[in-house]
Amino acid sequence: MSYDIAKPIVAEGKQGATTHESILERLPTQCSIPGYWPSLAQNTEDWAPVVSASPLWRNANTQLESWQKEYRREIGGTLFVGPSLPPFVGKSEARIKEKTIEKIRRAQNAEDEIRRLFDQQVPVPGLEDLVRARLTVQFLDGVPFLANRLFHLANELGLSPQIEAKGSLNGYFAQHLTFRSQVFFRFGAGAATPCYVTCEVQIATALAKHVWEN
Repeated sequence: MSYDIAKPIVAEGKQGATTHESILERLPTQCSIPGYWPSLAQNTEDWAPVVSASPLWRNANTQLESWQKEYRREIGGTLFVGPSLPPFVGKSEARIKEKTIEKIRRAQNAEDEIRRLFDQQVPVPGLEDLVRARLTVQFLDGVPFLANRLFHLANELGLSPQIEAKGSLNGYFAQHLTFRSQVFFRFGAGAATPCYVTCEVQIATALAKHVWEN
């Protein structure tokens, strides 16, 4: 990575809080070019159908009916409502910028976090959900059931998936599956550059909808 982020972020306040402006100033220089953030958001919208048509999602949709039968046989009830899995979607410009800034703000070492986020030759932040899909299952035990099936499928395809359990006091319980997909980053009149984007599949019950929507 050839980005210049040597200048330290200026800390403000007793707890080392930083302003949005001081964080944005330390990002790779390409991030300050006019049009970068809306272009990045558009890229995520362009990547979403590519991931939706990937071998992982095609195979998952093919196996969904058998997973439904397996769940009904082993546990009882309906696993997933609908004939197919939903497509992936991109992330809005505001949320990309907000989440990037927040991750750096909360990091113990802001400079290390910037290097971790921007670890490619293109200025695409390594957020875990630039492209994501949300799957709603009927019952709580359907969350790990479907997450495990998707994990094993992604692992068979060599996508190095990871699963993280999520929970909160407001009743949110989910498992988030992440994997990396190769895409092309386009900015301005420059050539399309290959890079990797981390994709996330959020799996939860219908009770999680109010958390997703707020």
